[in-house]
Amino acid sequence: MGTHEANDGFDADLFDAIEHGNREYAETLLSAADVNVNAQDVDGTTILMLAAHYGHTDLLQLILSRGADPNVRDKRGRTALQRATEAGQAEAASLLGGAVDSRFMDEDTKRKVSVLQSAAGSEERRARAAKHAWSVVGW
Repeated sequence: MGTHEANDGFDADLFDAIEHGNREYAETLLSAADVNVNAQDVDGTTILMLAAHYGHTDLLQLILSRGADPNVRDKRGRTALQRATEAGQAEAASLLGGAVDSRFMDEDTKRKVSVLQSAAGSEERRARAAKHAWSVVGW
């Protein structure tokens, strides 16, 4: 992340504001009449995915309230929910879809845990949680 190349409907300033958690500037940019909240950079990343990845839940709520589609996928086939889970952003993942809270056996604790609980764990646990979440909902 960090550098975003232009694509149709892409606003680099908006992507930067979201990435850095600058709510005030993001609100200003999102209020423009021609803003496309589902615009993607060349990798297919949306502002919703960025907010999810960095755990900016206040911005997630703002972007969703402006009509962002949480089902848009990047070029690797990931949604904002998957990006939040992979990054260990449990609160963002919960906000984006508690429905992915199906339980599975955690190899570390030998207990049944939810994808969201595991997303708060180690990088290895997050990877297993993301893999399980993908299999549960057919990602």
